Amino acid sequence: MLPLMTTVSLPQVYCGWCHLSTRSDMSRCLHCNKLLQAPPVLSSRAGRRAKHSPVRAAGKRASSR
Repeated sequence: MLPLMTTVSLPQVYCGWCHLSTRSDMSRCLHCNKLLQAPPVLSSRAGRRAKHSPVRAAGKRASSR
């Protein structure tokens, strides 16, 4: 008869790159292989291009004078 198998729960750490949990005793993520450190935080406007909106001409409105 085989001995009973036991499982050991290892602490998990969240990978900020692939958004999955991986073992905390590893230096790299087991899913995306990137270093387990926080990814560079971008501000909400960084990297986004502004939507192009046509510039309205200032003289378009007719004055009633």
